[in-house]
Amino acid sequence: MKTYNFKSIDAVPEDFVYSYAPFAPEHKKFTFAEQGAINYDTENCEKFDYVSIISKKKYTSGAKITAKCSFKKFGAPLIVLCDEFSPAEDGELVYGLHFEVVAWKGGCNVWHIIPFPENTSRPVKVLKAGSLAFEIKDEEEITLSVEVKGKYLHIDVNGNKFVCGDPCIPERFHLGYTACEGANELYSITIEE
Repeated sequence: MKTYNFKSIDAVPEDFVYSYAPFAPEHKKFTFAEQGAINYDTENCEKFDYVSIISKKKYTSGAKITAKCSFKKFGAPLIVLCDEFSPAEDGELVYGLHFEVVAWKGGCNVWHIIPFPENTSRPVKVLKAGSLAFEIKDEEEITLSVEVKGKYLHIDVNGNKFVCGDPCIPERFHLGYTACEGANELYSITIEE
């Protein structure tokens, strides 16, 4: 087990790299503040960026990632699991097939995202793989855990648990975190093998 404390560092740990969904409008980086890694302007949290990091290492069934995070008034902090990432035309890394386990004010959604480069306006196909409805309050600390067991994701969001299966979950995968759709704060990531 390894824990990365984003309240005590000023750069992404060397075990991770920045990587982005193919539809990300820009390739922004985290700001490191007293509260942790943030994706927003501290003067105006309405100004936020999509920011995503992923493990360099690939994991297998039995691996578990836990992120402690929050969102200001609307946001979608998420765990990302991908089969591969590769350089885009600008040299930034972009996800291939990936899954997003998203915490939001209405609970948790799981998205299966498939590269679809022929569609230039939005180069992905997005399929909803699962969800669970419950409330997450603004600025509430979220403990978001995903354990991969074969073709199933065992998900726990602040004690709200469910299982989501998908035949496309890869046997070997990278694990990471994305700050998305609002002002997000990341406090720590723990990965267990």
